[in-house]
Amino acid sequence: MSHVIWPSCPSNGWKAGVNRLTSHPNGSPLGLLPNAQAPHLDAQLWDMSLGRIETHGPYQHGNGFPAVNGGGSLKLFDAGLPISVRPAGTGLNYSNTFASEFGCVSVSSFESMSPLLKPEHWGLHAGQPDDKCSGGFSATCSGPNVMAQRNYPMDNLLDVYWGKQAGAPATLNVTGEATFKKQIWQSMISGALNIKSNIEQRRQTNQFGVIVWQFGEIWPTGGWGSVEYSTPRPGQVLGGRWKPLQYWYRNYLYADVLAACGLDSCYVRNDRSMQAFAGRVEISVVDLSTGTSTSLFNDTVTIAEGPGITSFMNVKMDAVNRHTSVVAATVYNEDGSVEASNVNLFAPPSDLTVGKATVKVSVADAANADGTVTVTVAADKPALWVTLTTLAHGRFSDNAFLMLAGTRELQFIPFGDAPVDIATLKATVREEDFSTYA
Repeated sequence: MSHVIWPSCPSNGWKAGVNRLTSHPNGSPLGLLPNAQAPHLDAQLWDMSLGRIETHGPYQHGNGFPAVNGGGSLKLFDAGLPISVRPAGTGLNYSNTFASEFGCVSVSSFESMSPLLKPEHWGLHAGQPDDKCSGGFSATCSGPNVMAQRNYPMDNLLDVYWGKQAGAPATLNVTGEATFKKQIWQSMISGALNIKSNIEQRRQTNQFGVIVWQFGEIWPTGGWGSVEYSTPRPGQVLGGRWKPLQYWYRNYLYADVLAACGLDSCYVRNDRSMQAFAGRVEISVVDLSTGTSTSLFNDTVTIAEGPGITSFMNVKMDAVNRHTSVVAATVYNEDGSVEASNVNLFAPPSDLTVGKATVKVSVADAANADGTVTVTVAADKPALWVTLTTLAHGRFSDNAFLMLAGTRELQFIPFGDAPVDIATLKATVREEDFSTYA
């Protein structure tokens, strides 16, 4: 055999039978390292004291509502906001861990889910009596509730991030277009916040593999994916509509150089292989009512070539009001371009007080030379997590971002070779942000 083989996932690997450097079989009998068949763990697996070189989990299942997937009983968890920054040695000369799989569930957009349901069932609990479900994961459910089928509940996520009322059955039993849109948007932001905290915790430690389960949804309801179901049916987008989390992955969570902050400490991580980072890092507190930005740290930073080299810094957060402001951590390259810009919350969204913003979206009449279509967003006040959705096939160049008062141009990028259907884009584009549902 010439193929690399691995005993299981998670695993500590082989102690015999393969070349320990390449994992290619060497003809000798296979032997497992201790703890090779490590069980799935539901702990904070960035703790290097666990002594494993590969980890699985944790998985934040949805629960609080009887369904085929997820758990019926309500099980809450720590929101992890802000993250805990703990300086430690990182780099190839330290023991390391490969996180091969972890995840958090979220639902898909209103555009994706609503065509599957009668309007009277537009709600996370469908406005129907609960099913009776038994059998644990992939349970057997009996009853009329349509949201019990192939769906992960969101009750616990909404409770943790948006407050007990948001995740209460009395609230989630309500149906209607406006209600369903609110439930869905808050659920998608909840899942994104959970994964964001998870990845930021991991990337400050000596983890070189940080793989999330999963990328593409296998159904258009509640699931693990960061990209929606893509089968060409009503409401679905060819290629898969990006959830907010997918934009956060691209913008900063998986940037080669990332900055993130906790209470009184921040870090910058360089994962550029064989390339040092020289640039600038700015940490600012942004008032969500006025848009005023106050710099807390602004200095040049030089980090040795990666992967996994981390620089920690003490940053006084006395000016941060966790109820009215966020902390922006921005990494600039030497040429002044932005490598990554990360918005850090110091409290769950339920604790934020933000004024109502008026956000307007306009679409250009014609495509650009490269096939994209310019979309202009205008806001009269700061708007947190501005999220655009449309039935047109393609994705926006950015989404789920913090926008200050003023205008910003985005591009709508078509999937595949077909041109953007500008008429559909204009007719169906809609905007949501924190203040829409505050």
